Amino acid sequence: MKNSFEHYVKLGNRLIKDNAPHIARECFQKALKLKPENPVALDGLAWTYYMEGNNIKARNLLERSIKRDPTFAEAYTDLGCVLHELGDITGAEKMHKKSLKIDPARDDARQNLACFYFSLQRFDDLEKFLERSEKLSGKKSELLQLLGEVKIIKNDYQSAKEIFTQCLEIDEHNVEAGILLTYTELQLNQFVLNSEKCRGFGR
Repeated sequence: MKNSFEHYVKLGNRLIKDNAPHIARECFQKALKLKPENPVALDGLAWTYYMEGNNIKARNLLERSIKRDPTFAEAYTDLGCVLHELGDITGAEKMHKKSLKIDPARDDARQNLACFYFSLQRFDDLEKFLERSEKLSGKKSELLQLLGEVKIIKNDYQSAKEIFTQCLEIDEHNVEAGILLTYTELQLNQFVLNSEKCRGFGR
């Protein structure tokens, strides 16, 4: 129904996807007039500020959202992103993990935590997390591809090759996975050539 709480929240979320945070903010503010301190509307309003780089305002709103509903997983995910931008690495990791603890099926929280580890070059943590995620949520092409990239960083080209092959089985149109698969095959072939040269020098 037009001018209802649900209408304003739905419209606000659509405007966020359309990269129009200022207009989206007006929708969430109208929603909050109808339902003050509603955690969903507070979360949406916070994200409009995050999109514009006002992370302090976003953090305060997200903390209010979580206070109103401590089981609202999306707010923890969003707060994790905000805290990361503010340089609170420990807090960001804690929020992403909290979101997944509440809702283990949240793909966005899983993706955010994976990217969080990757950006910090915590590749051992990332590798363990991705391997565990694969068992919990099934084979997701994006997470598998990220795991393959970690294997490349660790020079484990054989595992990377197997992973990128799986990515292409899931999505045969994944161009990036195809390029990475070609790269790993070239590295493996180069390794074989170098090994043969070394054996030749030994004779």
